[in-house]
Amino acid sequence: MELFEYLKNSQKSLFRFESLQYLSEDKESLDKYLKTGKVDMTDNAEWFDFLKSKNKGGVSTKRVRLVTLPINDYTKFEIEVFKVAKKYGDDIKIIMDSEFNQLDLPKIDFWNIDNKTVLKLNYDESGKYLEFENDSLNFNFYKSFQDEIIKHSIEINDLNEYI
Repeated sequence: MELFEYLKNSQKSLFRFESLQYLSEDKESLDKYLKTGKVDMTDNAEWFDFLKSKNKGGVSTKRVRLVTLPINDYTKFEIEVFKVAKKYGDDIKIIMDSEFNQLDLPKIDFWNIDNKTVLKLNYDESGKYLEFENDSLNFNFYKSFQDEIIKHSIEINDLNEYI
């Protein structure tokens, strides 16, 4: 099953942790942002429709994004996208690297789907997505990880003091 199929099949909740500070798959959108100073939201229209549909159907969507200082252009771009995603029901929080580092957790990107399926996302050094692996056998670890980072995260609007 493809990653998006897992997400589409969710019935109760979707949680995403993002630790990477750059994803190469967004290069074209980032380049547009750097030229214009604005995010072309049409690049994310399908995702926003997905979020709206899931939240309207009773599936909660949450995300925590690790942010390192100084904040790079990609993170600034992504924060602008997140502000719009919140309007579609995505509950997005930020964990600063200073807080995250105190938790002694690994920097691994993952999805927790319906509090039972964990998909670990693998990227190369340049931020290119490679594959996902089902790591649900380690669910308890990921659930504890999720609870800890949520507890130490801030609202996305509180990030303005760092930008």
